[in-house]
Amino acid sequence: MRCCPLGDKLGGTKAPEPSPERLILPLFVTTGTGRRIQSEAIEGVKTLSVDLLVEAVDKAISAGVMSFLLFGHYEEDAKDSSGTPASDPGGPVQEALRRLTSQFDKAVLYTHISLSHATDHGLNFCPGPSGAPDMEKTRKRFLAIAESHLEAGAHGVIPLFLEKGFVRLLRSTMDTRGFSDRTILSYGAKFDSALYGPFNTSTSVSEKGMPREQIDPSDGKAASSKAVADIEEGASELIIKPALPYLDIIAKFRRDFAIPLVGWLVSGEYMMIKAAAAHNVFDEKRTVLEFHQCLFRAGVDRIITYDAIRLARWLRGKE
Repeated sequence: MRCCPLGDKLGGTKAPEPSPERLILPLFVTTGTGRRIQSEAIEGVKTLSVDLLVEAVDKAISAGVMSFLLFGHYEEDAKDSSGTPASDPGGPVQEALRRLTSQFDKAVLYTHISLSHATDHGLNFCPGPSGAPDMEKTRKRFLAIAESHLEAGAHGVIPLFLEKGFVRLLRSTMDTRGFSDRTILSYGAKFDSALYGPFNTSTSVSEKGMPREQIDPSDGKAASSKAVADIEEGASELIIKPALPYLDIIAKFRRDFAIPLVGWLVSGEYMMIKAAAAHNVFDEKRTVLEFHQCLFRAGVDRIITYDAIRLARWLRGKE
């Protein structure tokens, strides 16, 4: 669904009630068959080969989860300075998209567009001769990755490229290439947070590999400015990441914008619950429900969460 003009997206709407259909499950996919790689720092999360990923999606759909976010995992010897494996039509994300769209016609599939997971230097840009970012080449690489995902069947993309004007460039390119019906979930508010630690450890991404344009946690005005810019450029939905420490930002966006909002409960937030529950500090089920319900109360329309399957079952009273 295409984004409407900014004027139609000012003035918030009432937040929806929690439901399994409003949850998005992150999934990590790699090459080969029969492969299951346990995350180093995110409990219960595994990187799967496509055949096992199909089984995981089937399980999630049975619980009521219908939306998924795919991340690619690439072998070290395949990586290069430009992150070429990420746009390979035969890559794990592209293959997963083809398999999943053919087997689950009601599943909604998003992909995370980045370079850091596929570059041999671990950075989210293509370096020039001096080692400094070659921004023109980087833009082209992000567009190539997005196009390869869309051609394979992605319903929408989340680009980890926060440069001003890139959402407009991506939207224009998608429209020109015949993907005007696909969506862009933009990082309207991606904060420079310590809570990405478990994810970065598990994917071998260093802090220096993160975008320089991440927002200072204390700067709410910058978040609003970024959100307005992304809406003007053609974003379909806005992501607030992390979610729990930024309930004030979610509530402000809900008041100010009618565009759908997505809260991303990141690895650090997820693992805080896991660690405390392991020490019997509090009840895990009750806490998971409370945290996610608070995000909906604050104003998100959907939540990206590692706990999507269990949460869906709890919301439906299945466990």
